[in-house]
Amino acid sequence: MRKRLALSTILLLAAGLALLFGCKGGEEKVIAIVGEKTITAVDLDRRITQITKGLPHESISPQAIRGILDDLIDRLLILTYAESLGVTVGENELDEYLENLNIPPSEEYSRETAREDLIITKIVEQEVAGKISDDELEAVTITPRESPSGTLYTFREITVKTEEEASQLLDELQGGESGEETEEIKWGADFAILARERSISASRNNGGLVGPVPGDDLPEKFSETLTTLEPDQISKVVQTEFGFHIFLLISRSKPSEGEWSKTLDLERFRVAYKANYEKWLKLLKEKIYINVDEDSLEEFIAKYQQD
Repeated sequence: MRKRLALSTILLLAAGLALLFGCKGGEEKVIAIVGEKTITAVDLDRRITQITKGLPHESISPQAIRGILDDLIDRLLILTYAESLGVTVGENELDEYLENLNIPPSEEYSRETAREDLIITKIVEQEVAGKISDDELEAVTITPRESPSGTLYTFREITVKTEEEASQLLDELQGGESGEETEEIKWGADFAILARERSISASRNNGGLVGPVPGDDLPEKFSETLTTLEPDQISKVVQTEFGFHIFLLISRSKPSEGEWSKTLDLERFRVAYKANYEKWLKLLKEKIYINVDEDSLEEFIAKYQQD
């Protein structure tokens, strides 16, 4: 069971992994170094463009740019570690991976990017998910209901600090058409990528994925909003004491005793996984050299917002 939970969670994580563009040589300004690899101004600019989908440069905050850079560093860190272990991905394996994700290769999501995502997935499965012990799962205390009732929701969510940023994200997800309160989302991967890069909630590590979780256990505005959505619909911006939110409903169902038990098992795994992943990533950062050129980054941010 633990292995199945691991694979399920890592596949969800993989769907939400951000893209990493190849580093260029020559005279490009180097913004960060990870091991023997670099992240240049071109790499960072391309990644920002991919995430923000053409939003005006002046609307992209320095905090958002730094967050995108942090994610690029984490990805390059894991890829560097994978390279040291000789981890590779064959063409047949890559084809199967893309088929399972149901994300066709495109200019924005190339086969090479998908290959990197799969390498990261394999490493995280090997080093984190696959090493969660039964004792660690048992140590996660979650009190089950005596008789499950109500509705179980599975959804993705993005939480940001300002209404302006939330509105920008909503426009990106809806292709610039924000007149409707809900829009059908054909590719949940876009939502997952934005959640991982821009959200401030703990669910960002899973591409914003939450659930299945009983509506009674959610904040009131969460459950109220999810009740109004159909699967694959996105909400308008919702404000709570935690920030400004956008929701994408995946499914809702009535739980049985068996389903509730599986839900608890998955939630235990997610709690243990998150703690172990963060611990593992911290150890990697202690082993592999990382340096951010703050002067180059500040120069990049200033120039980016002026262009």
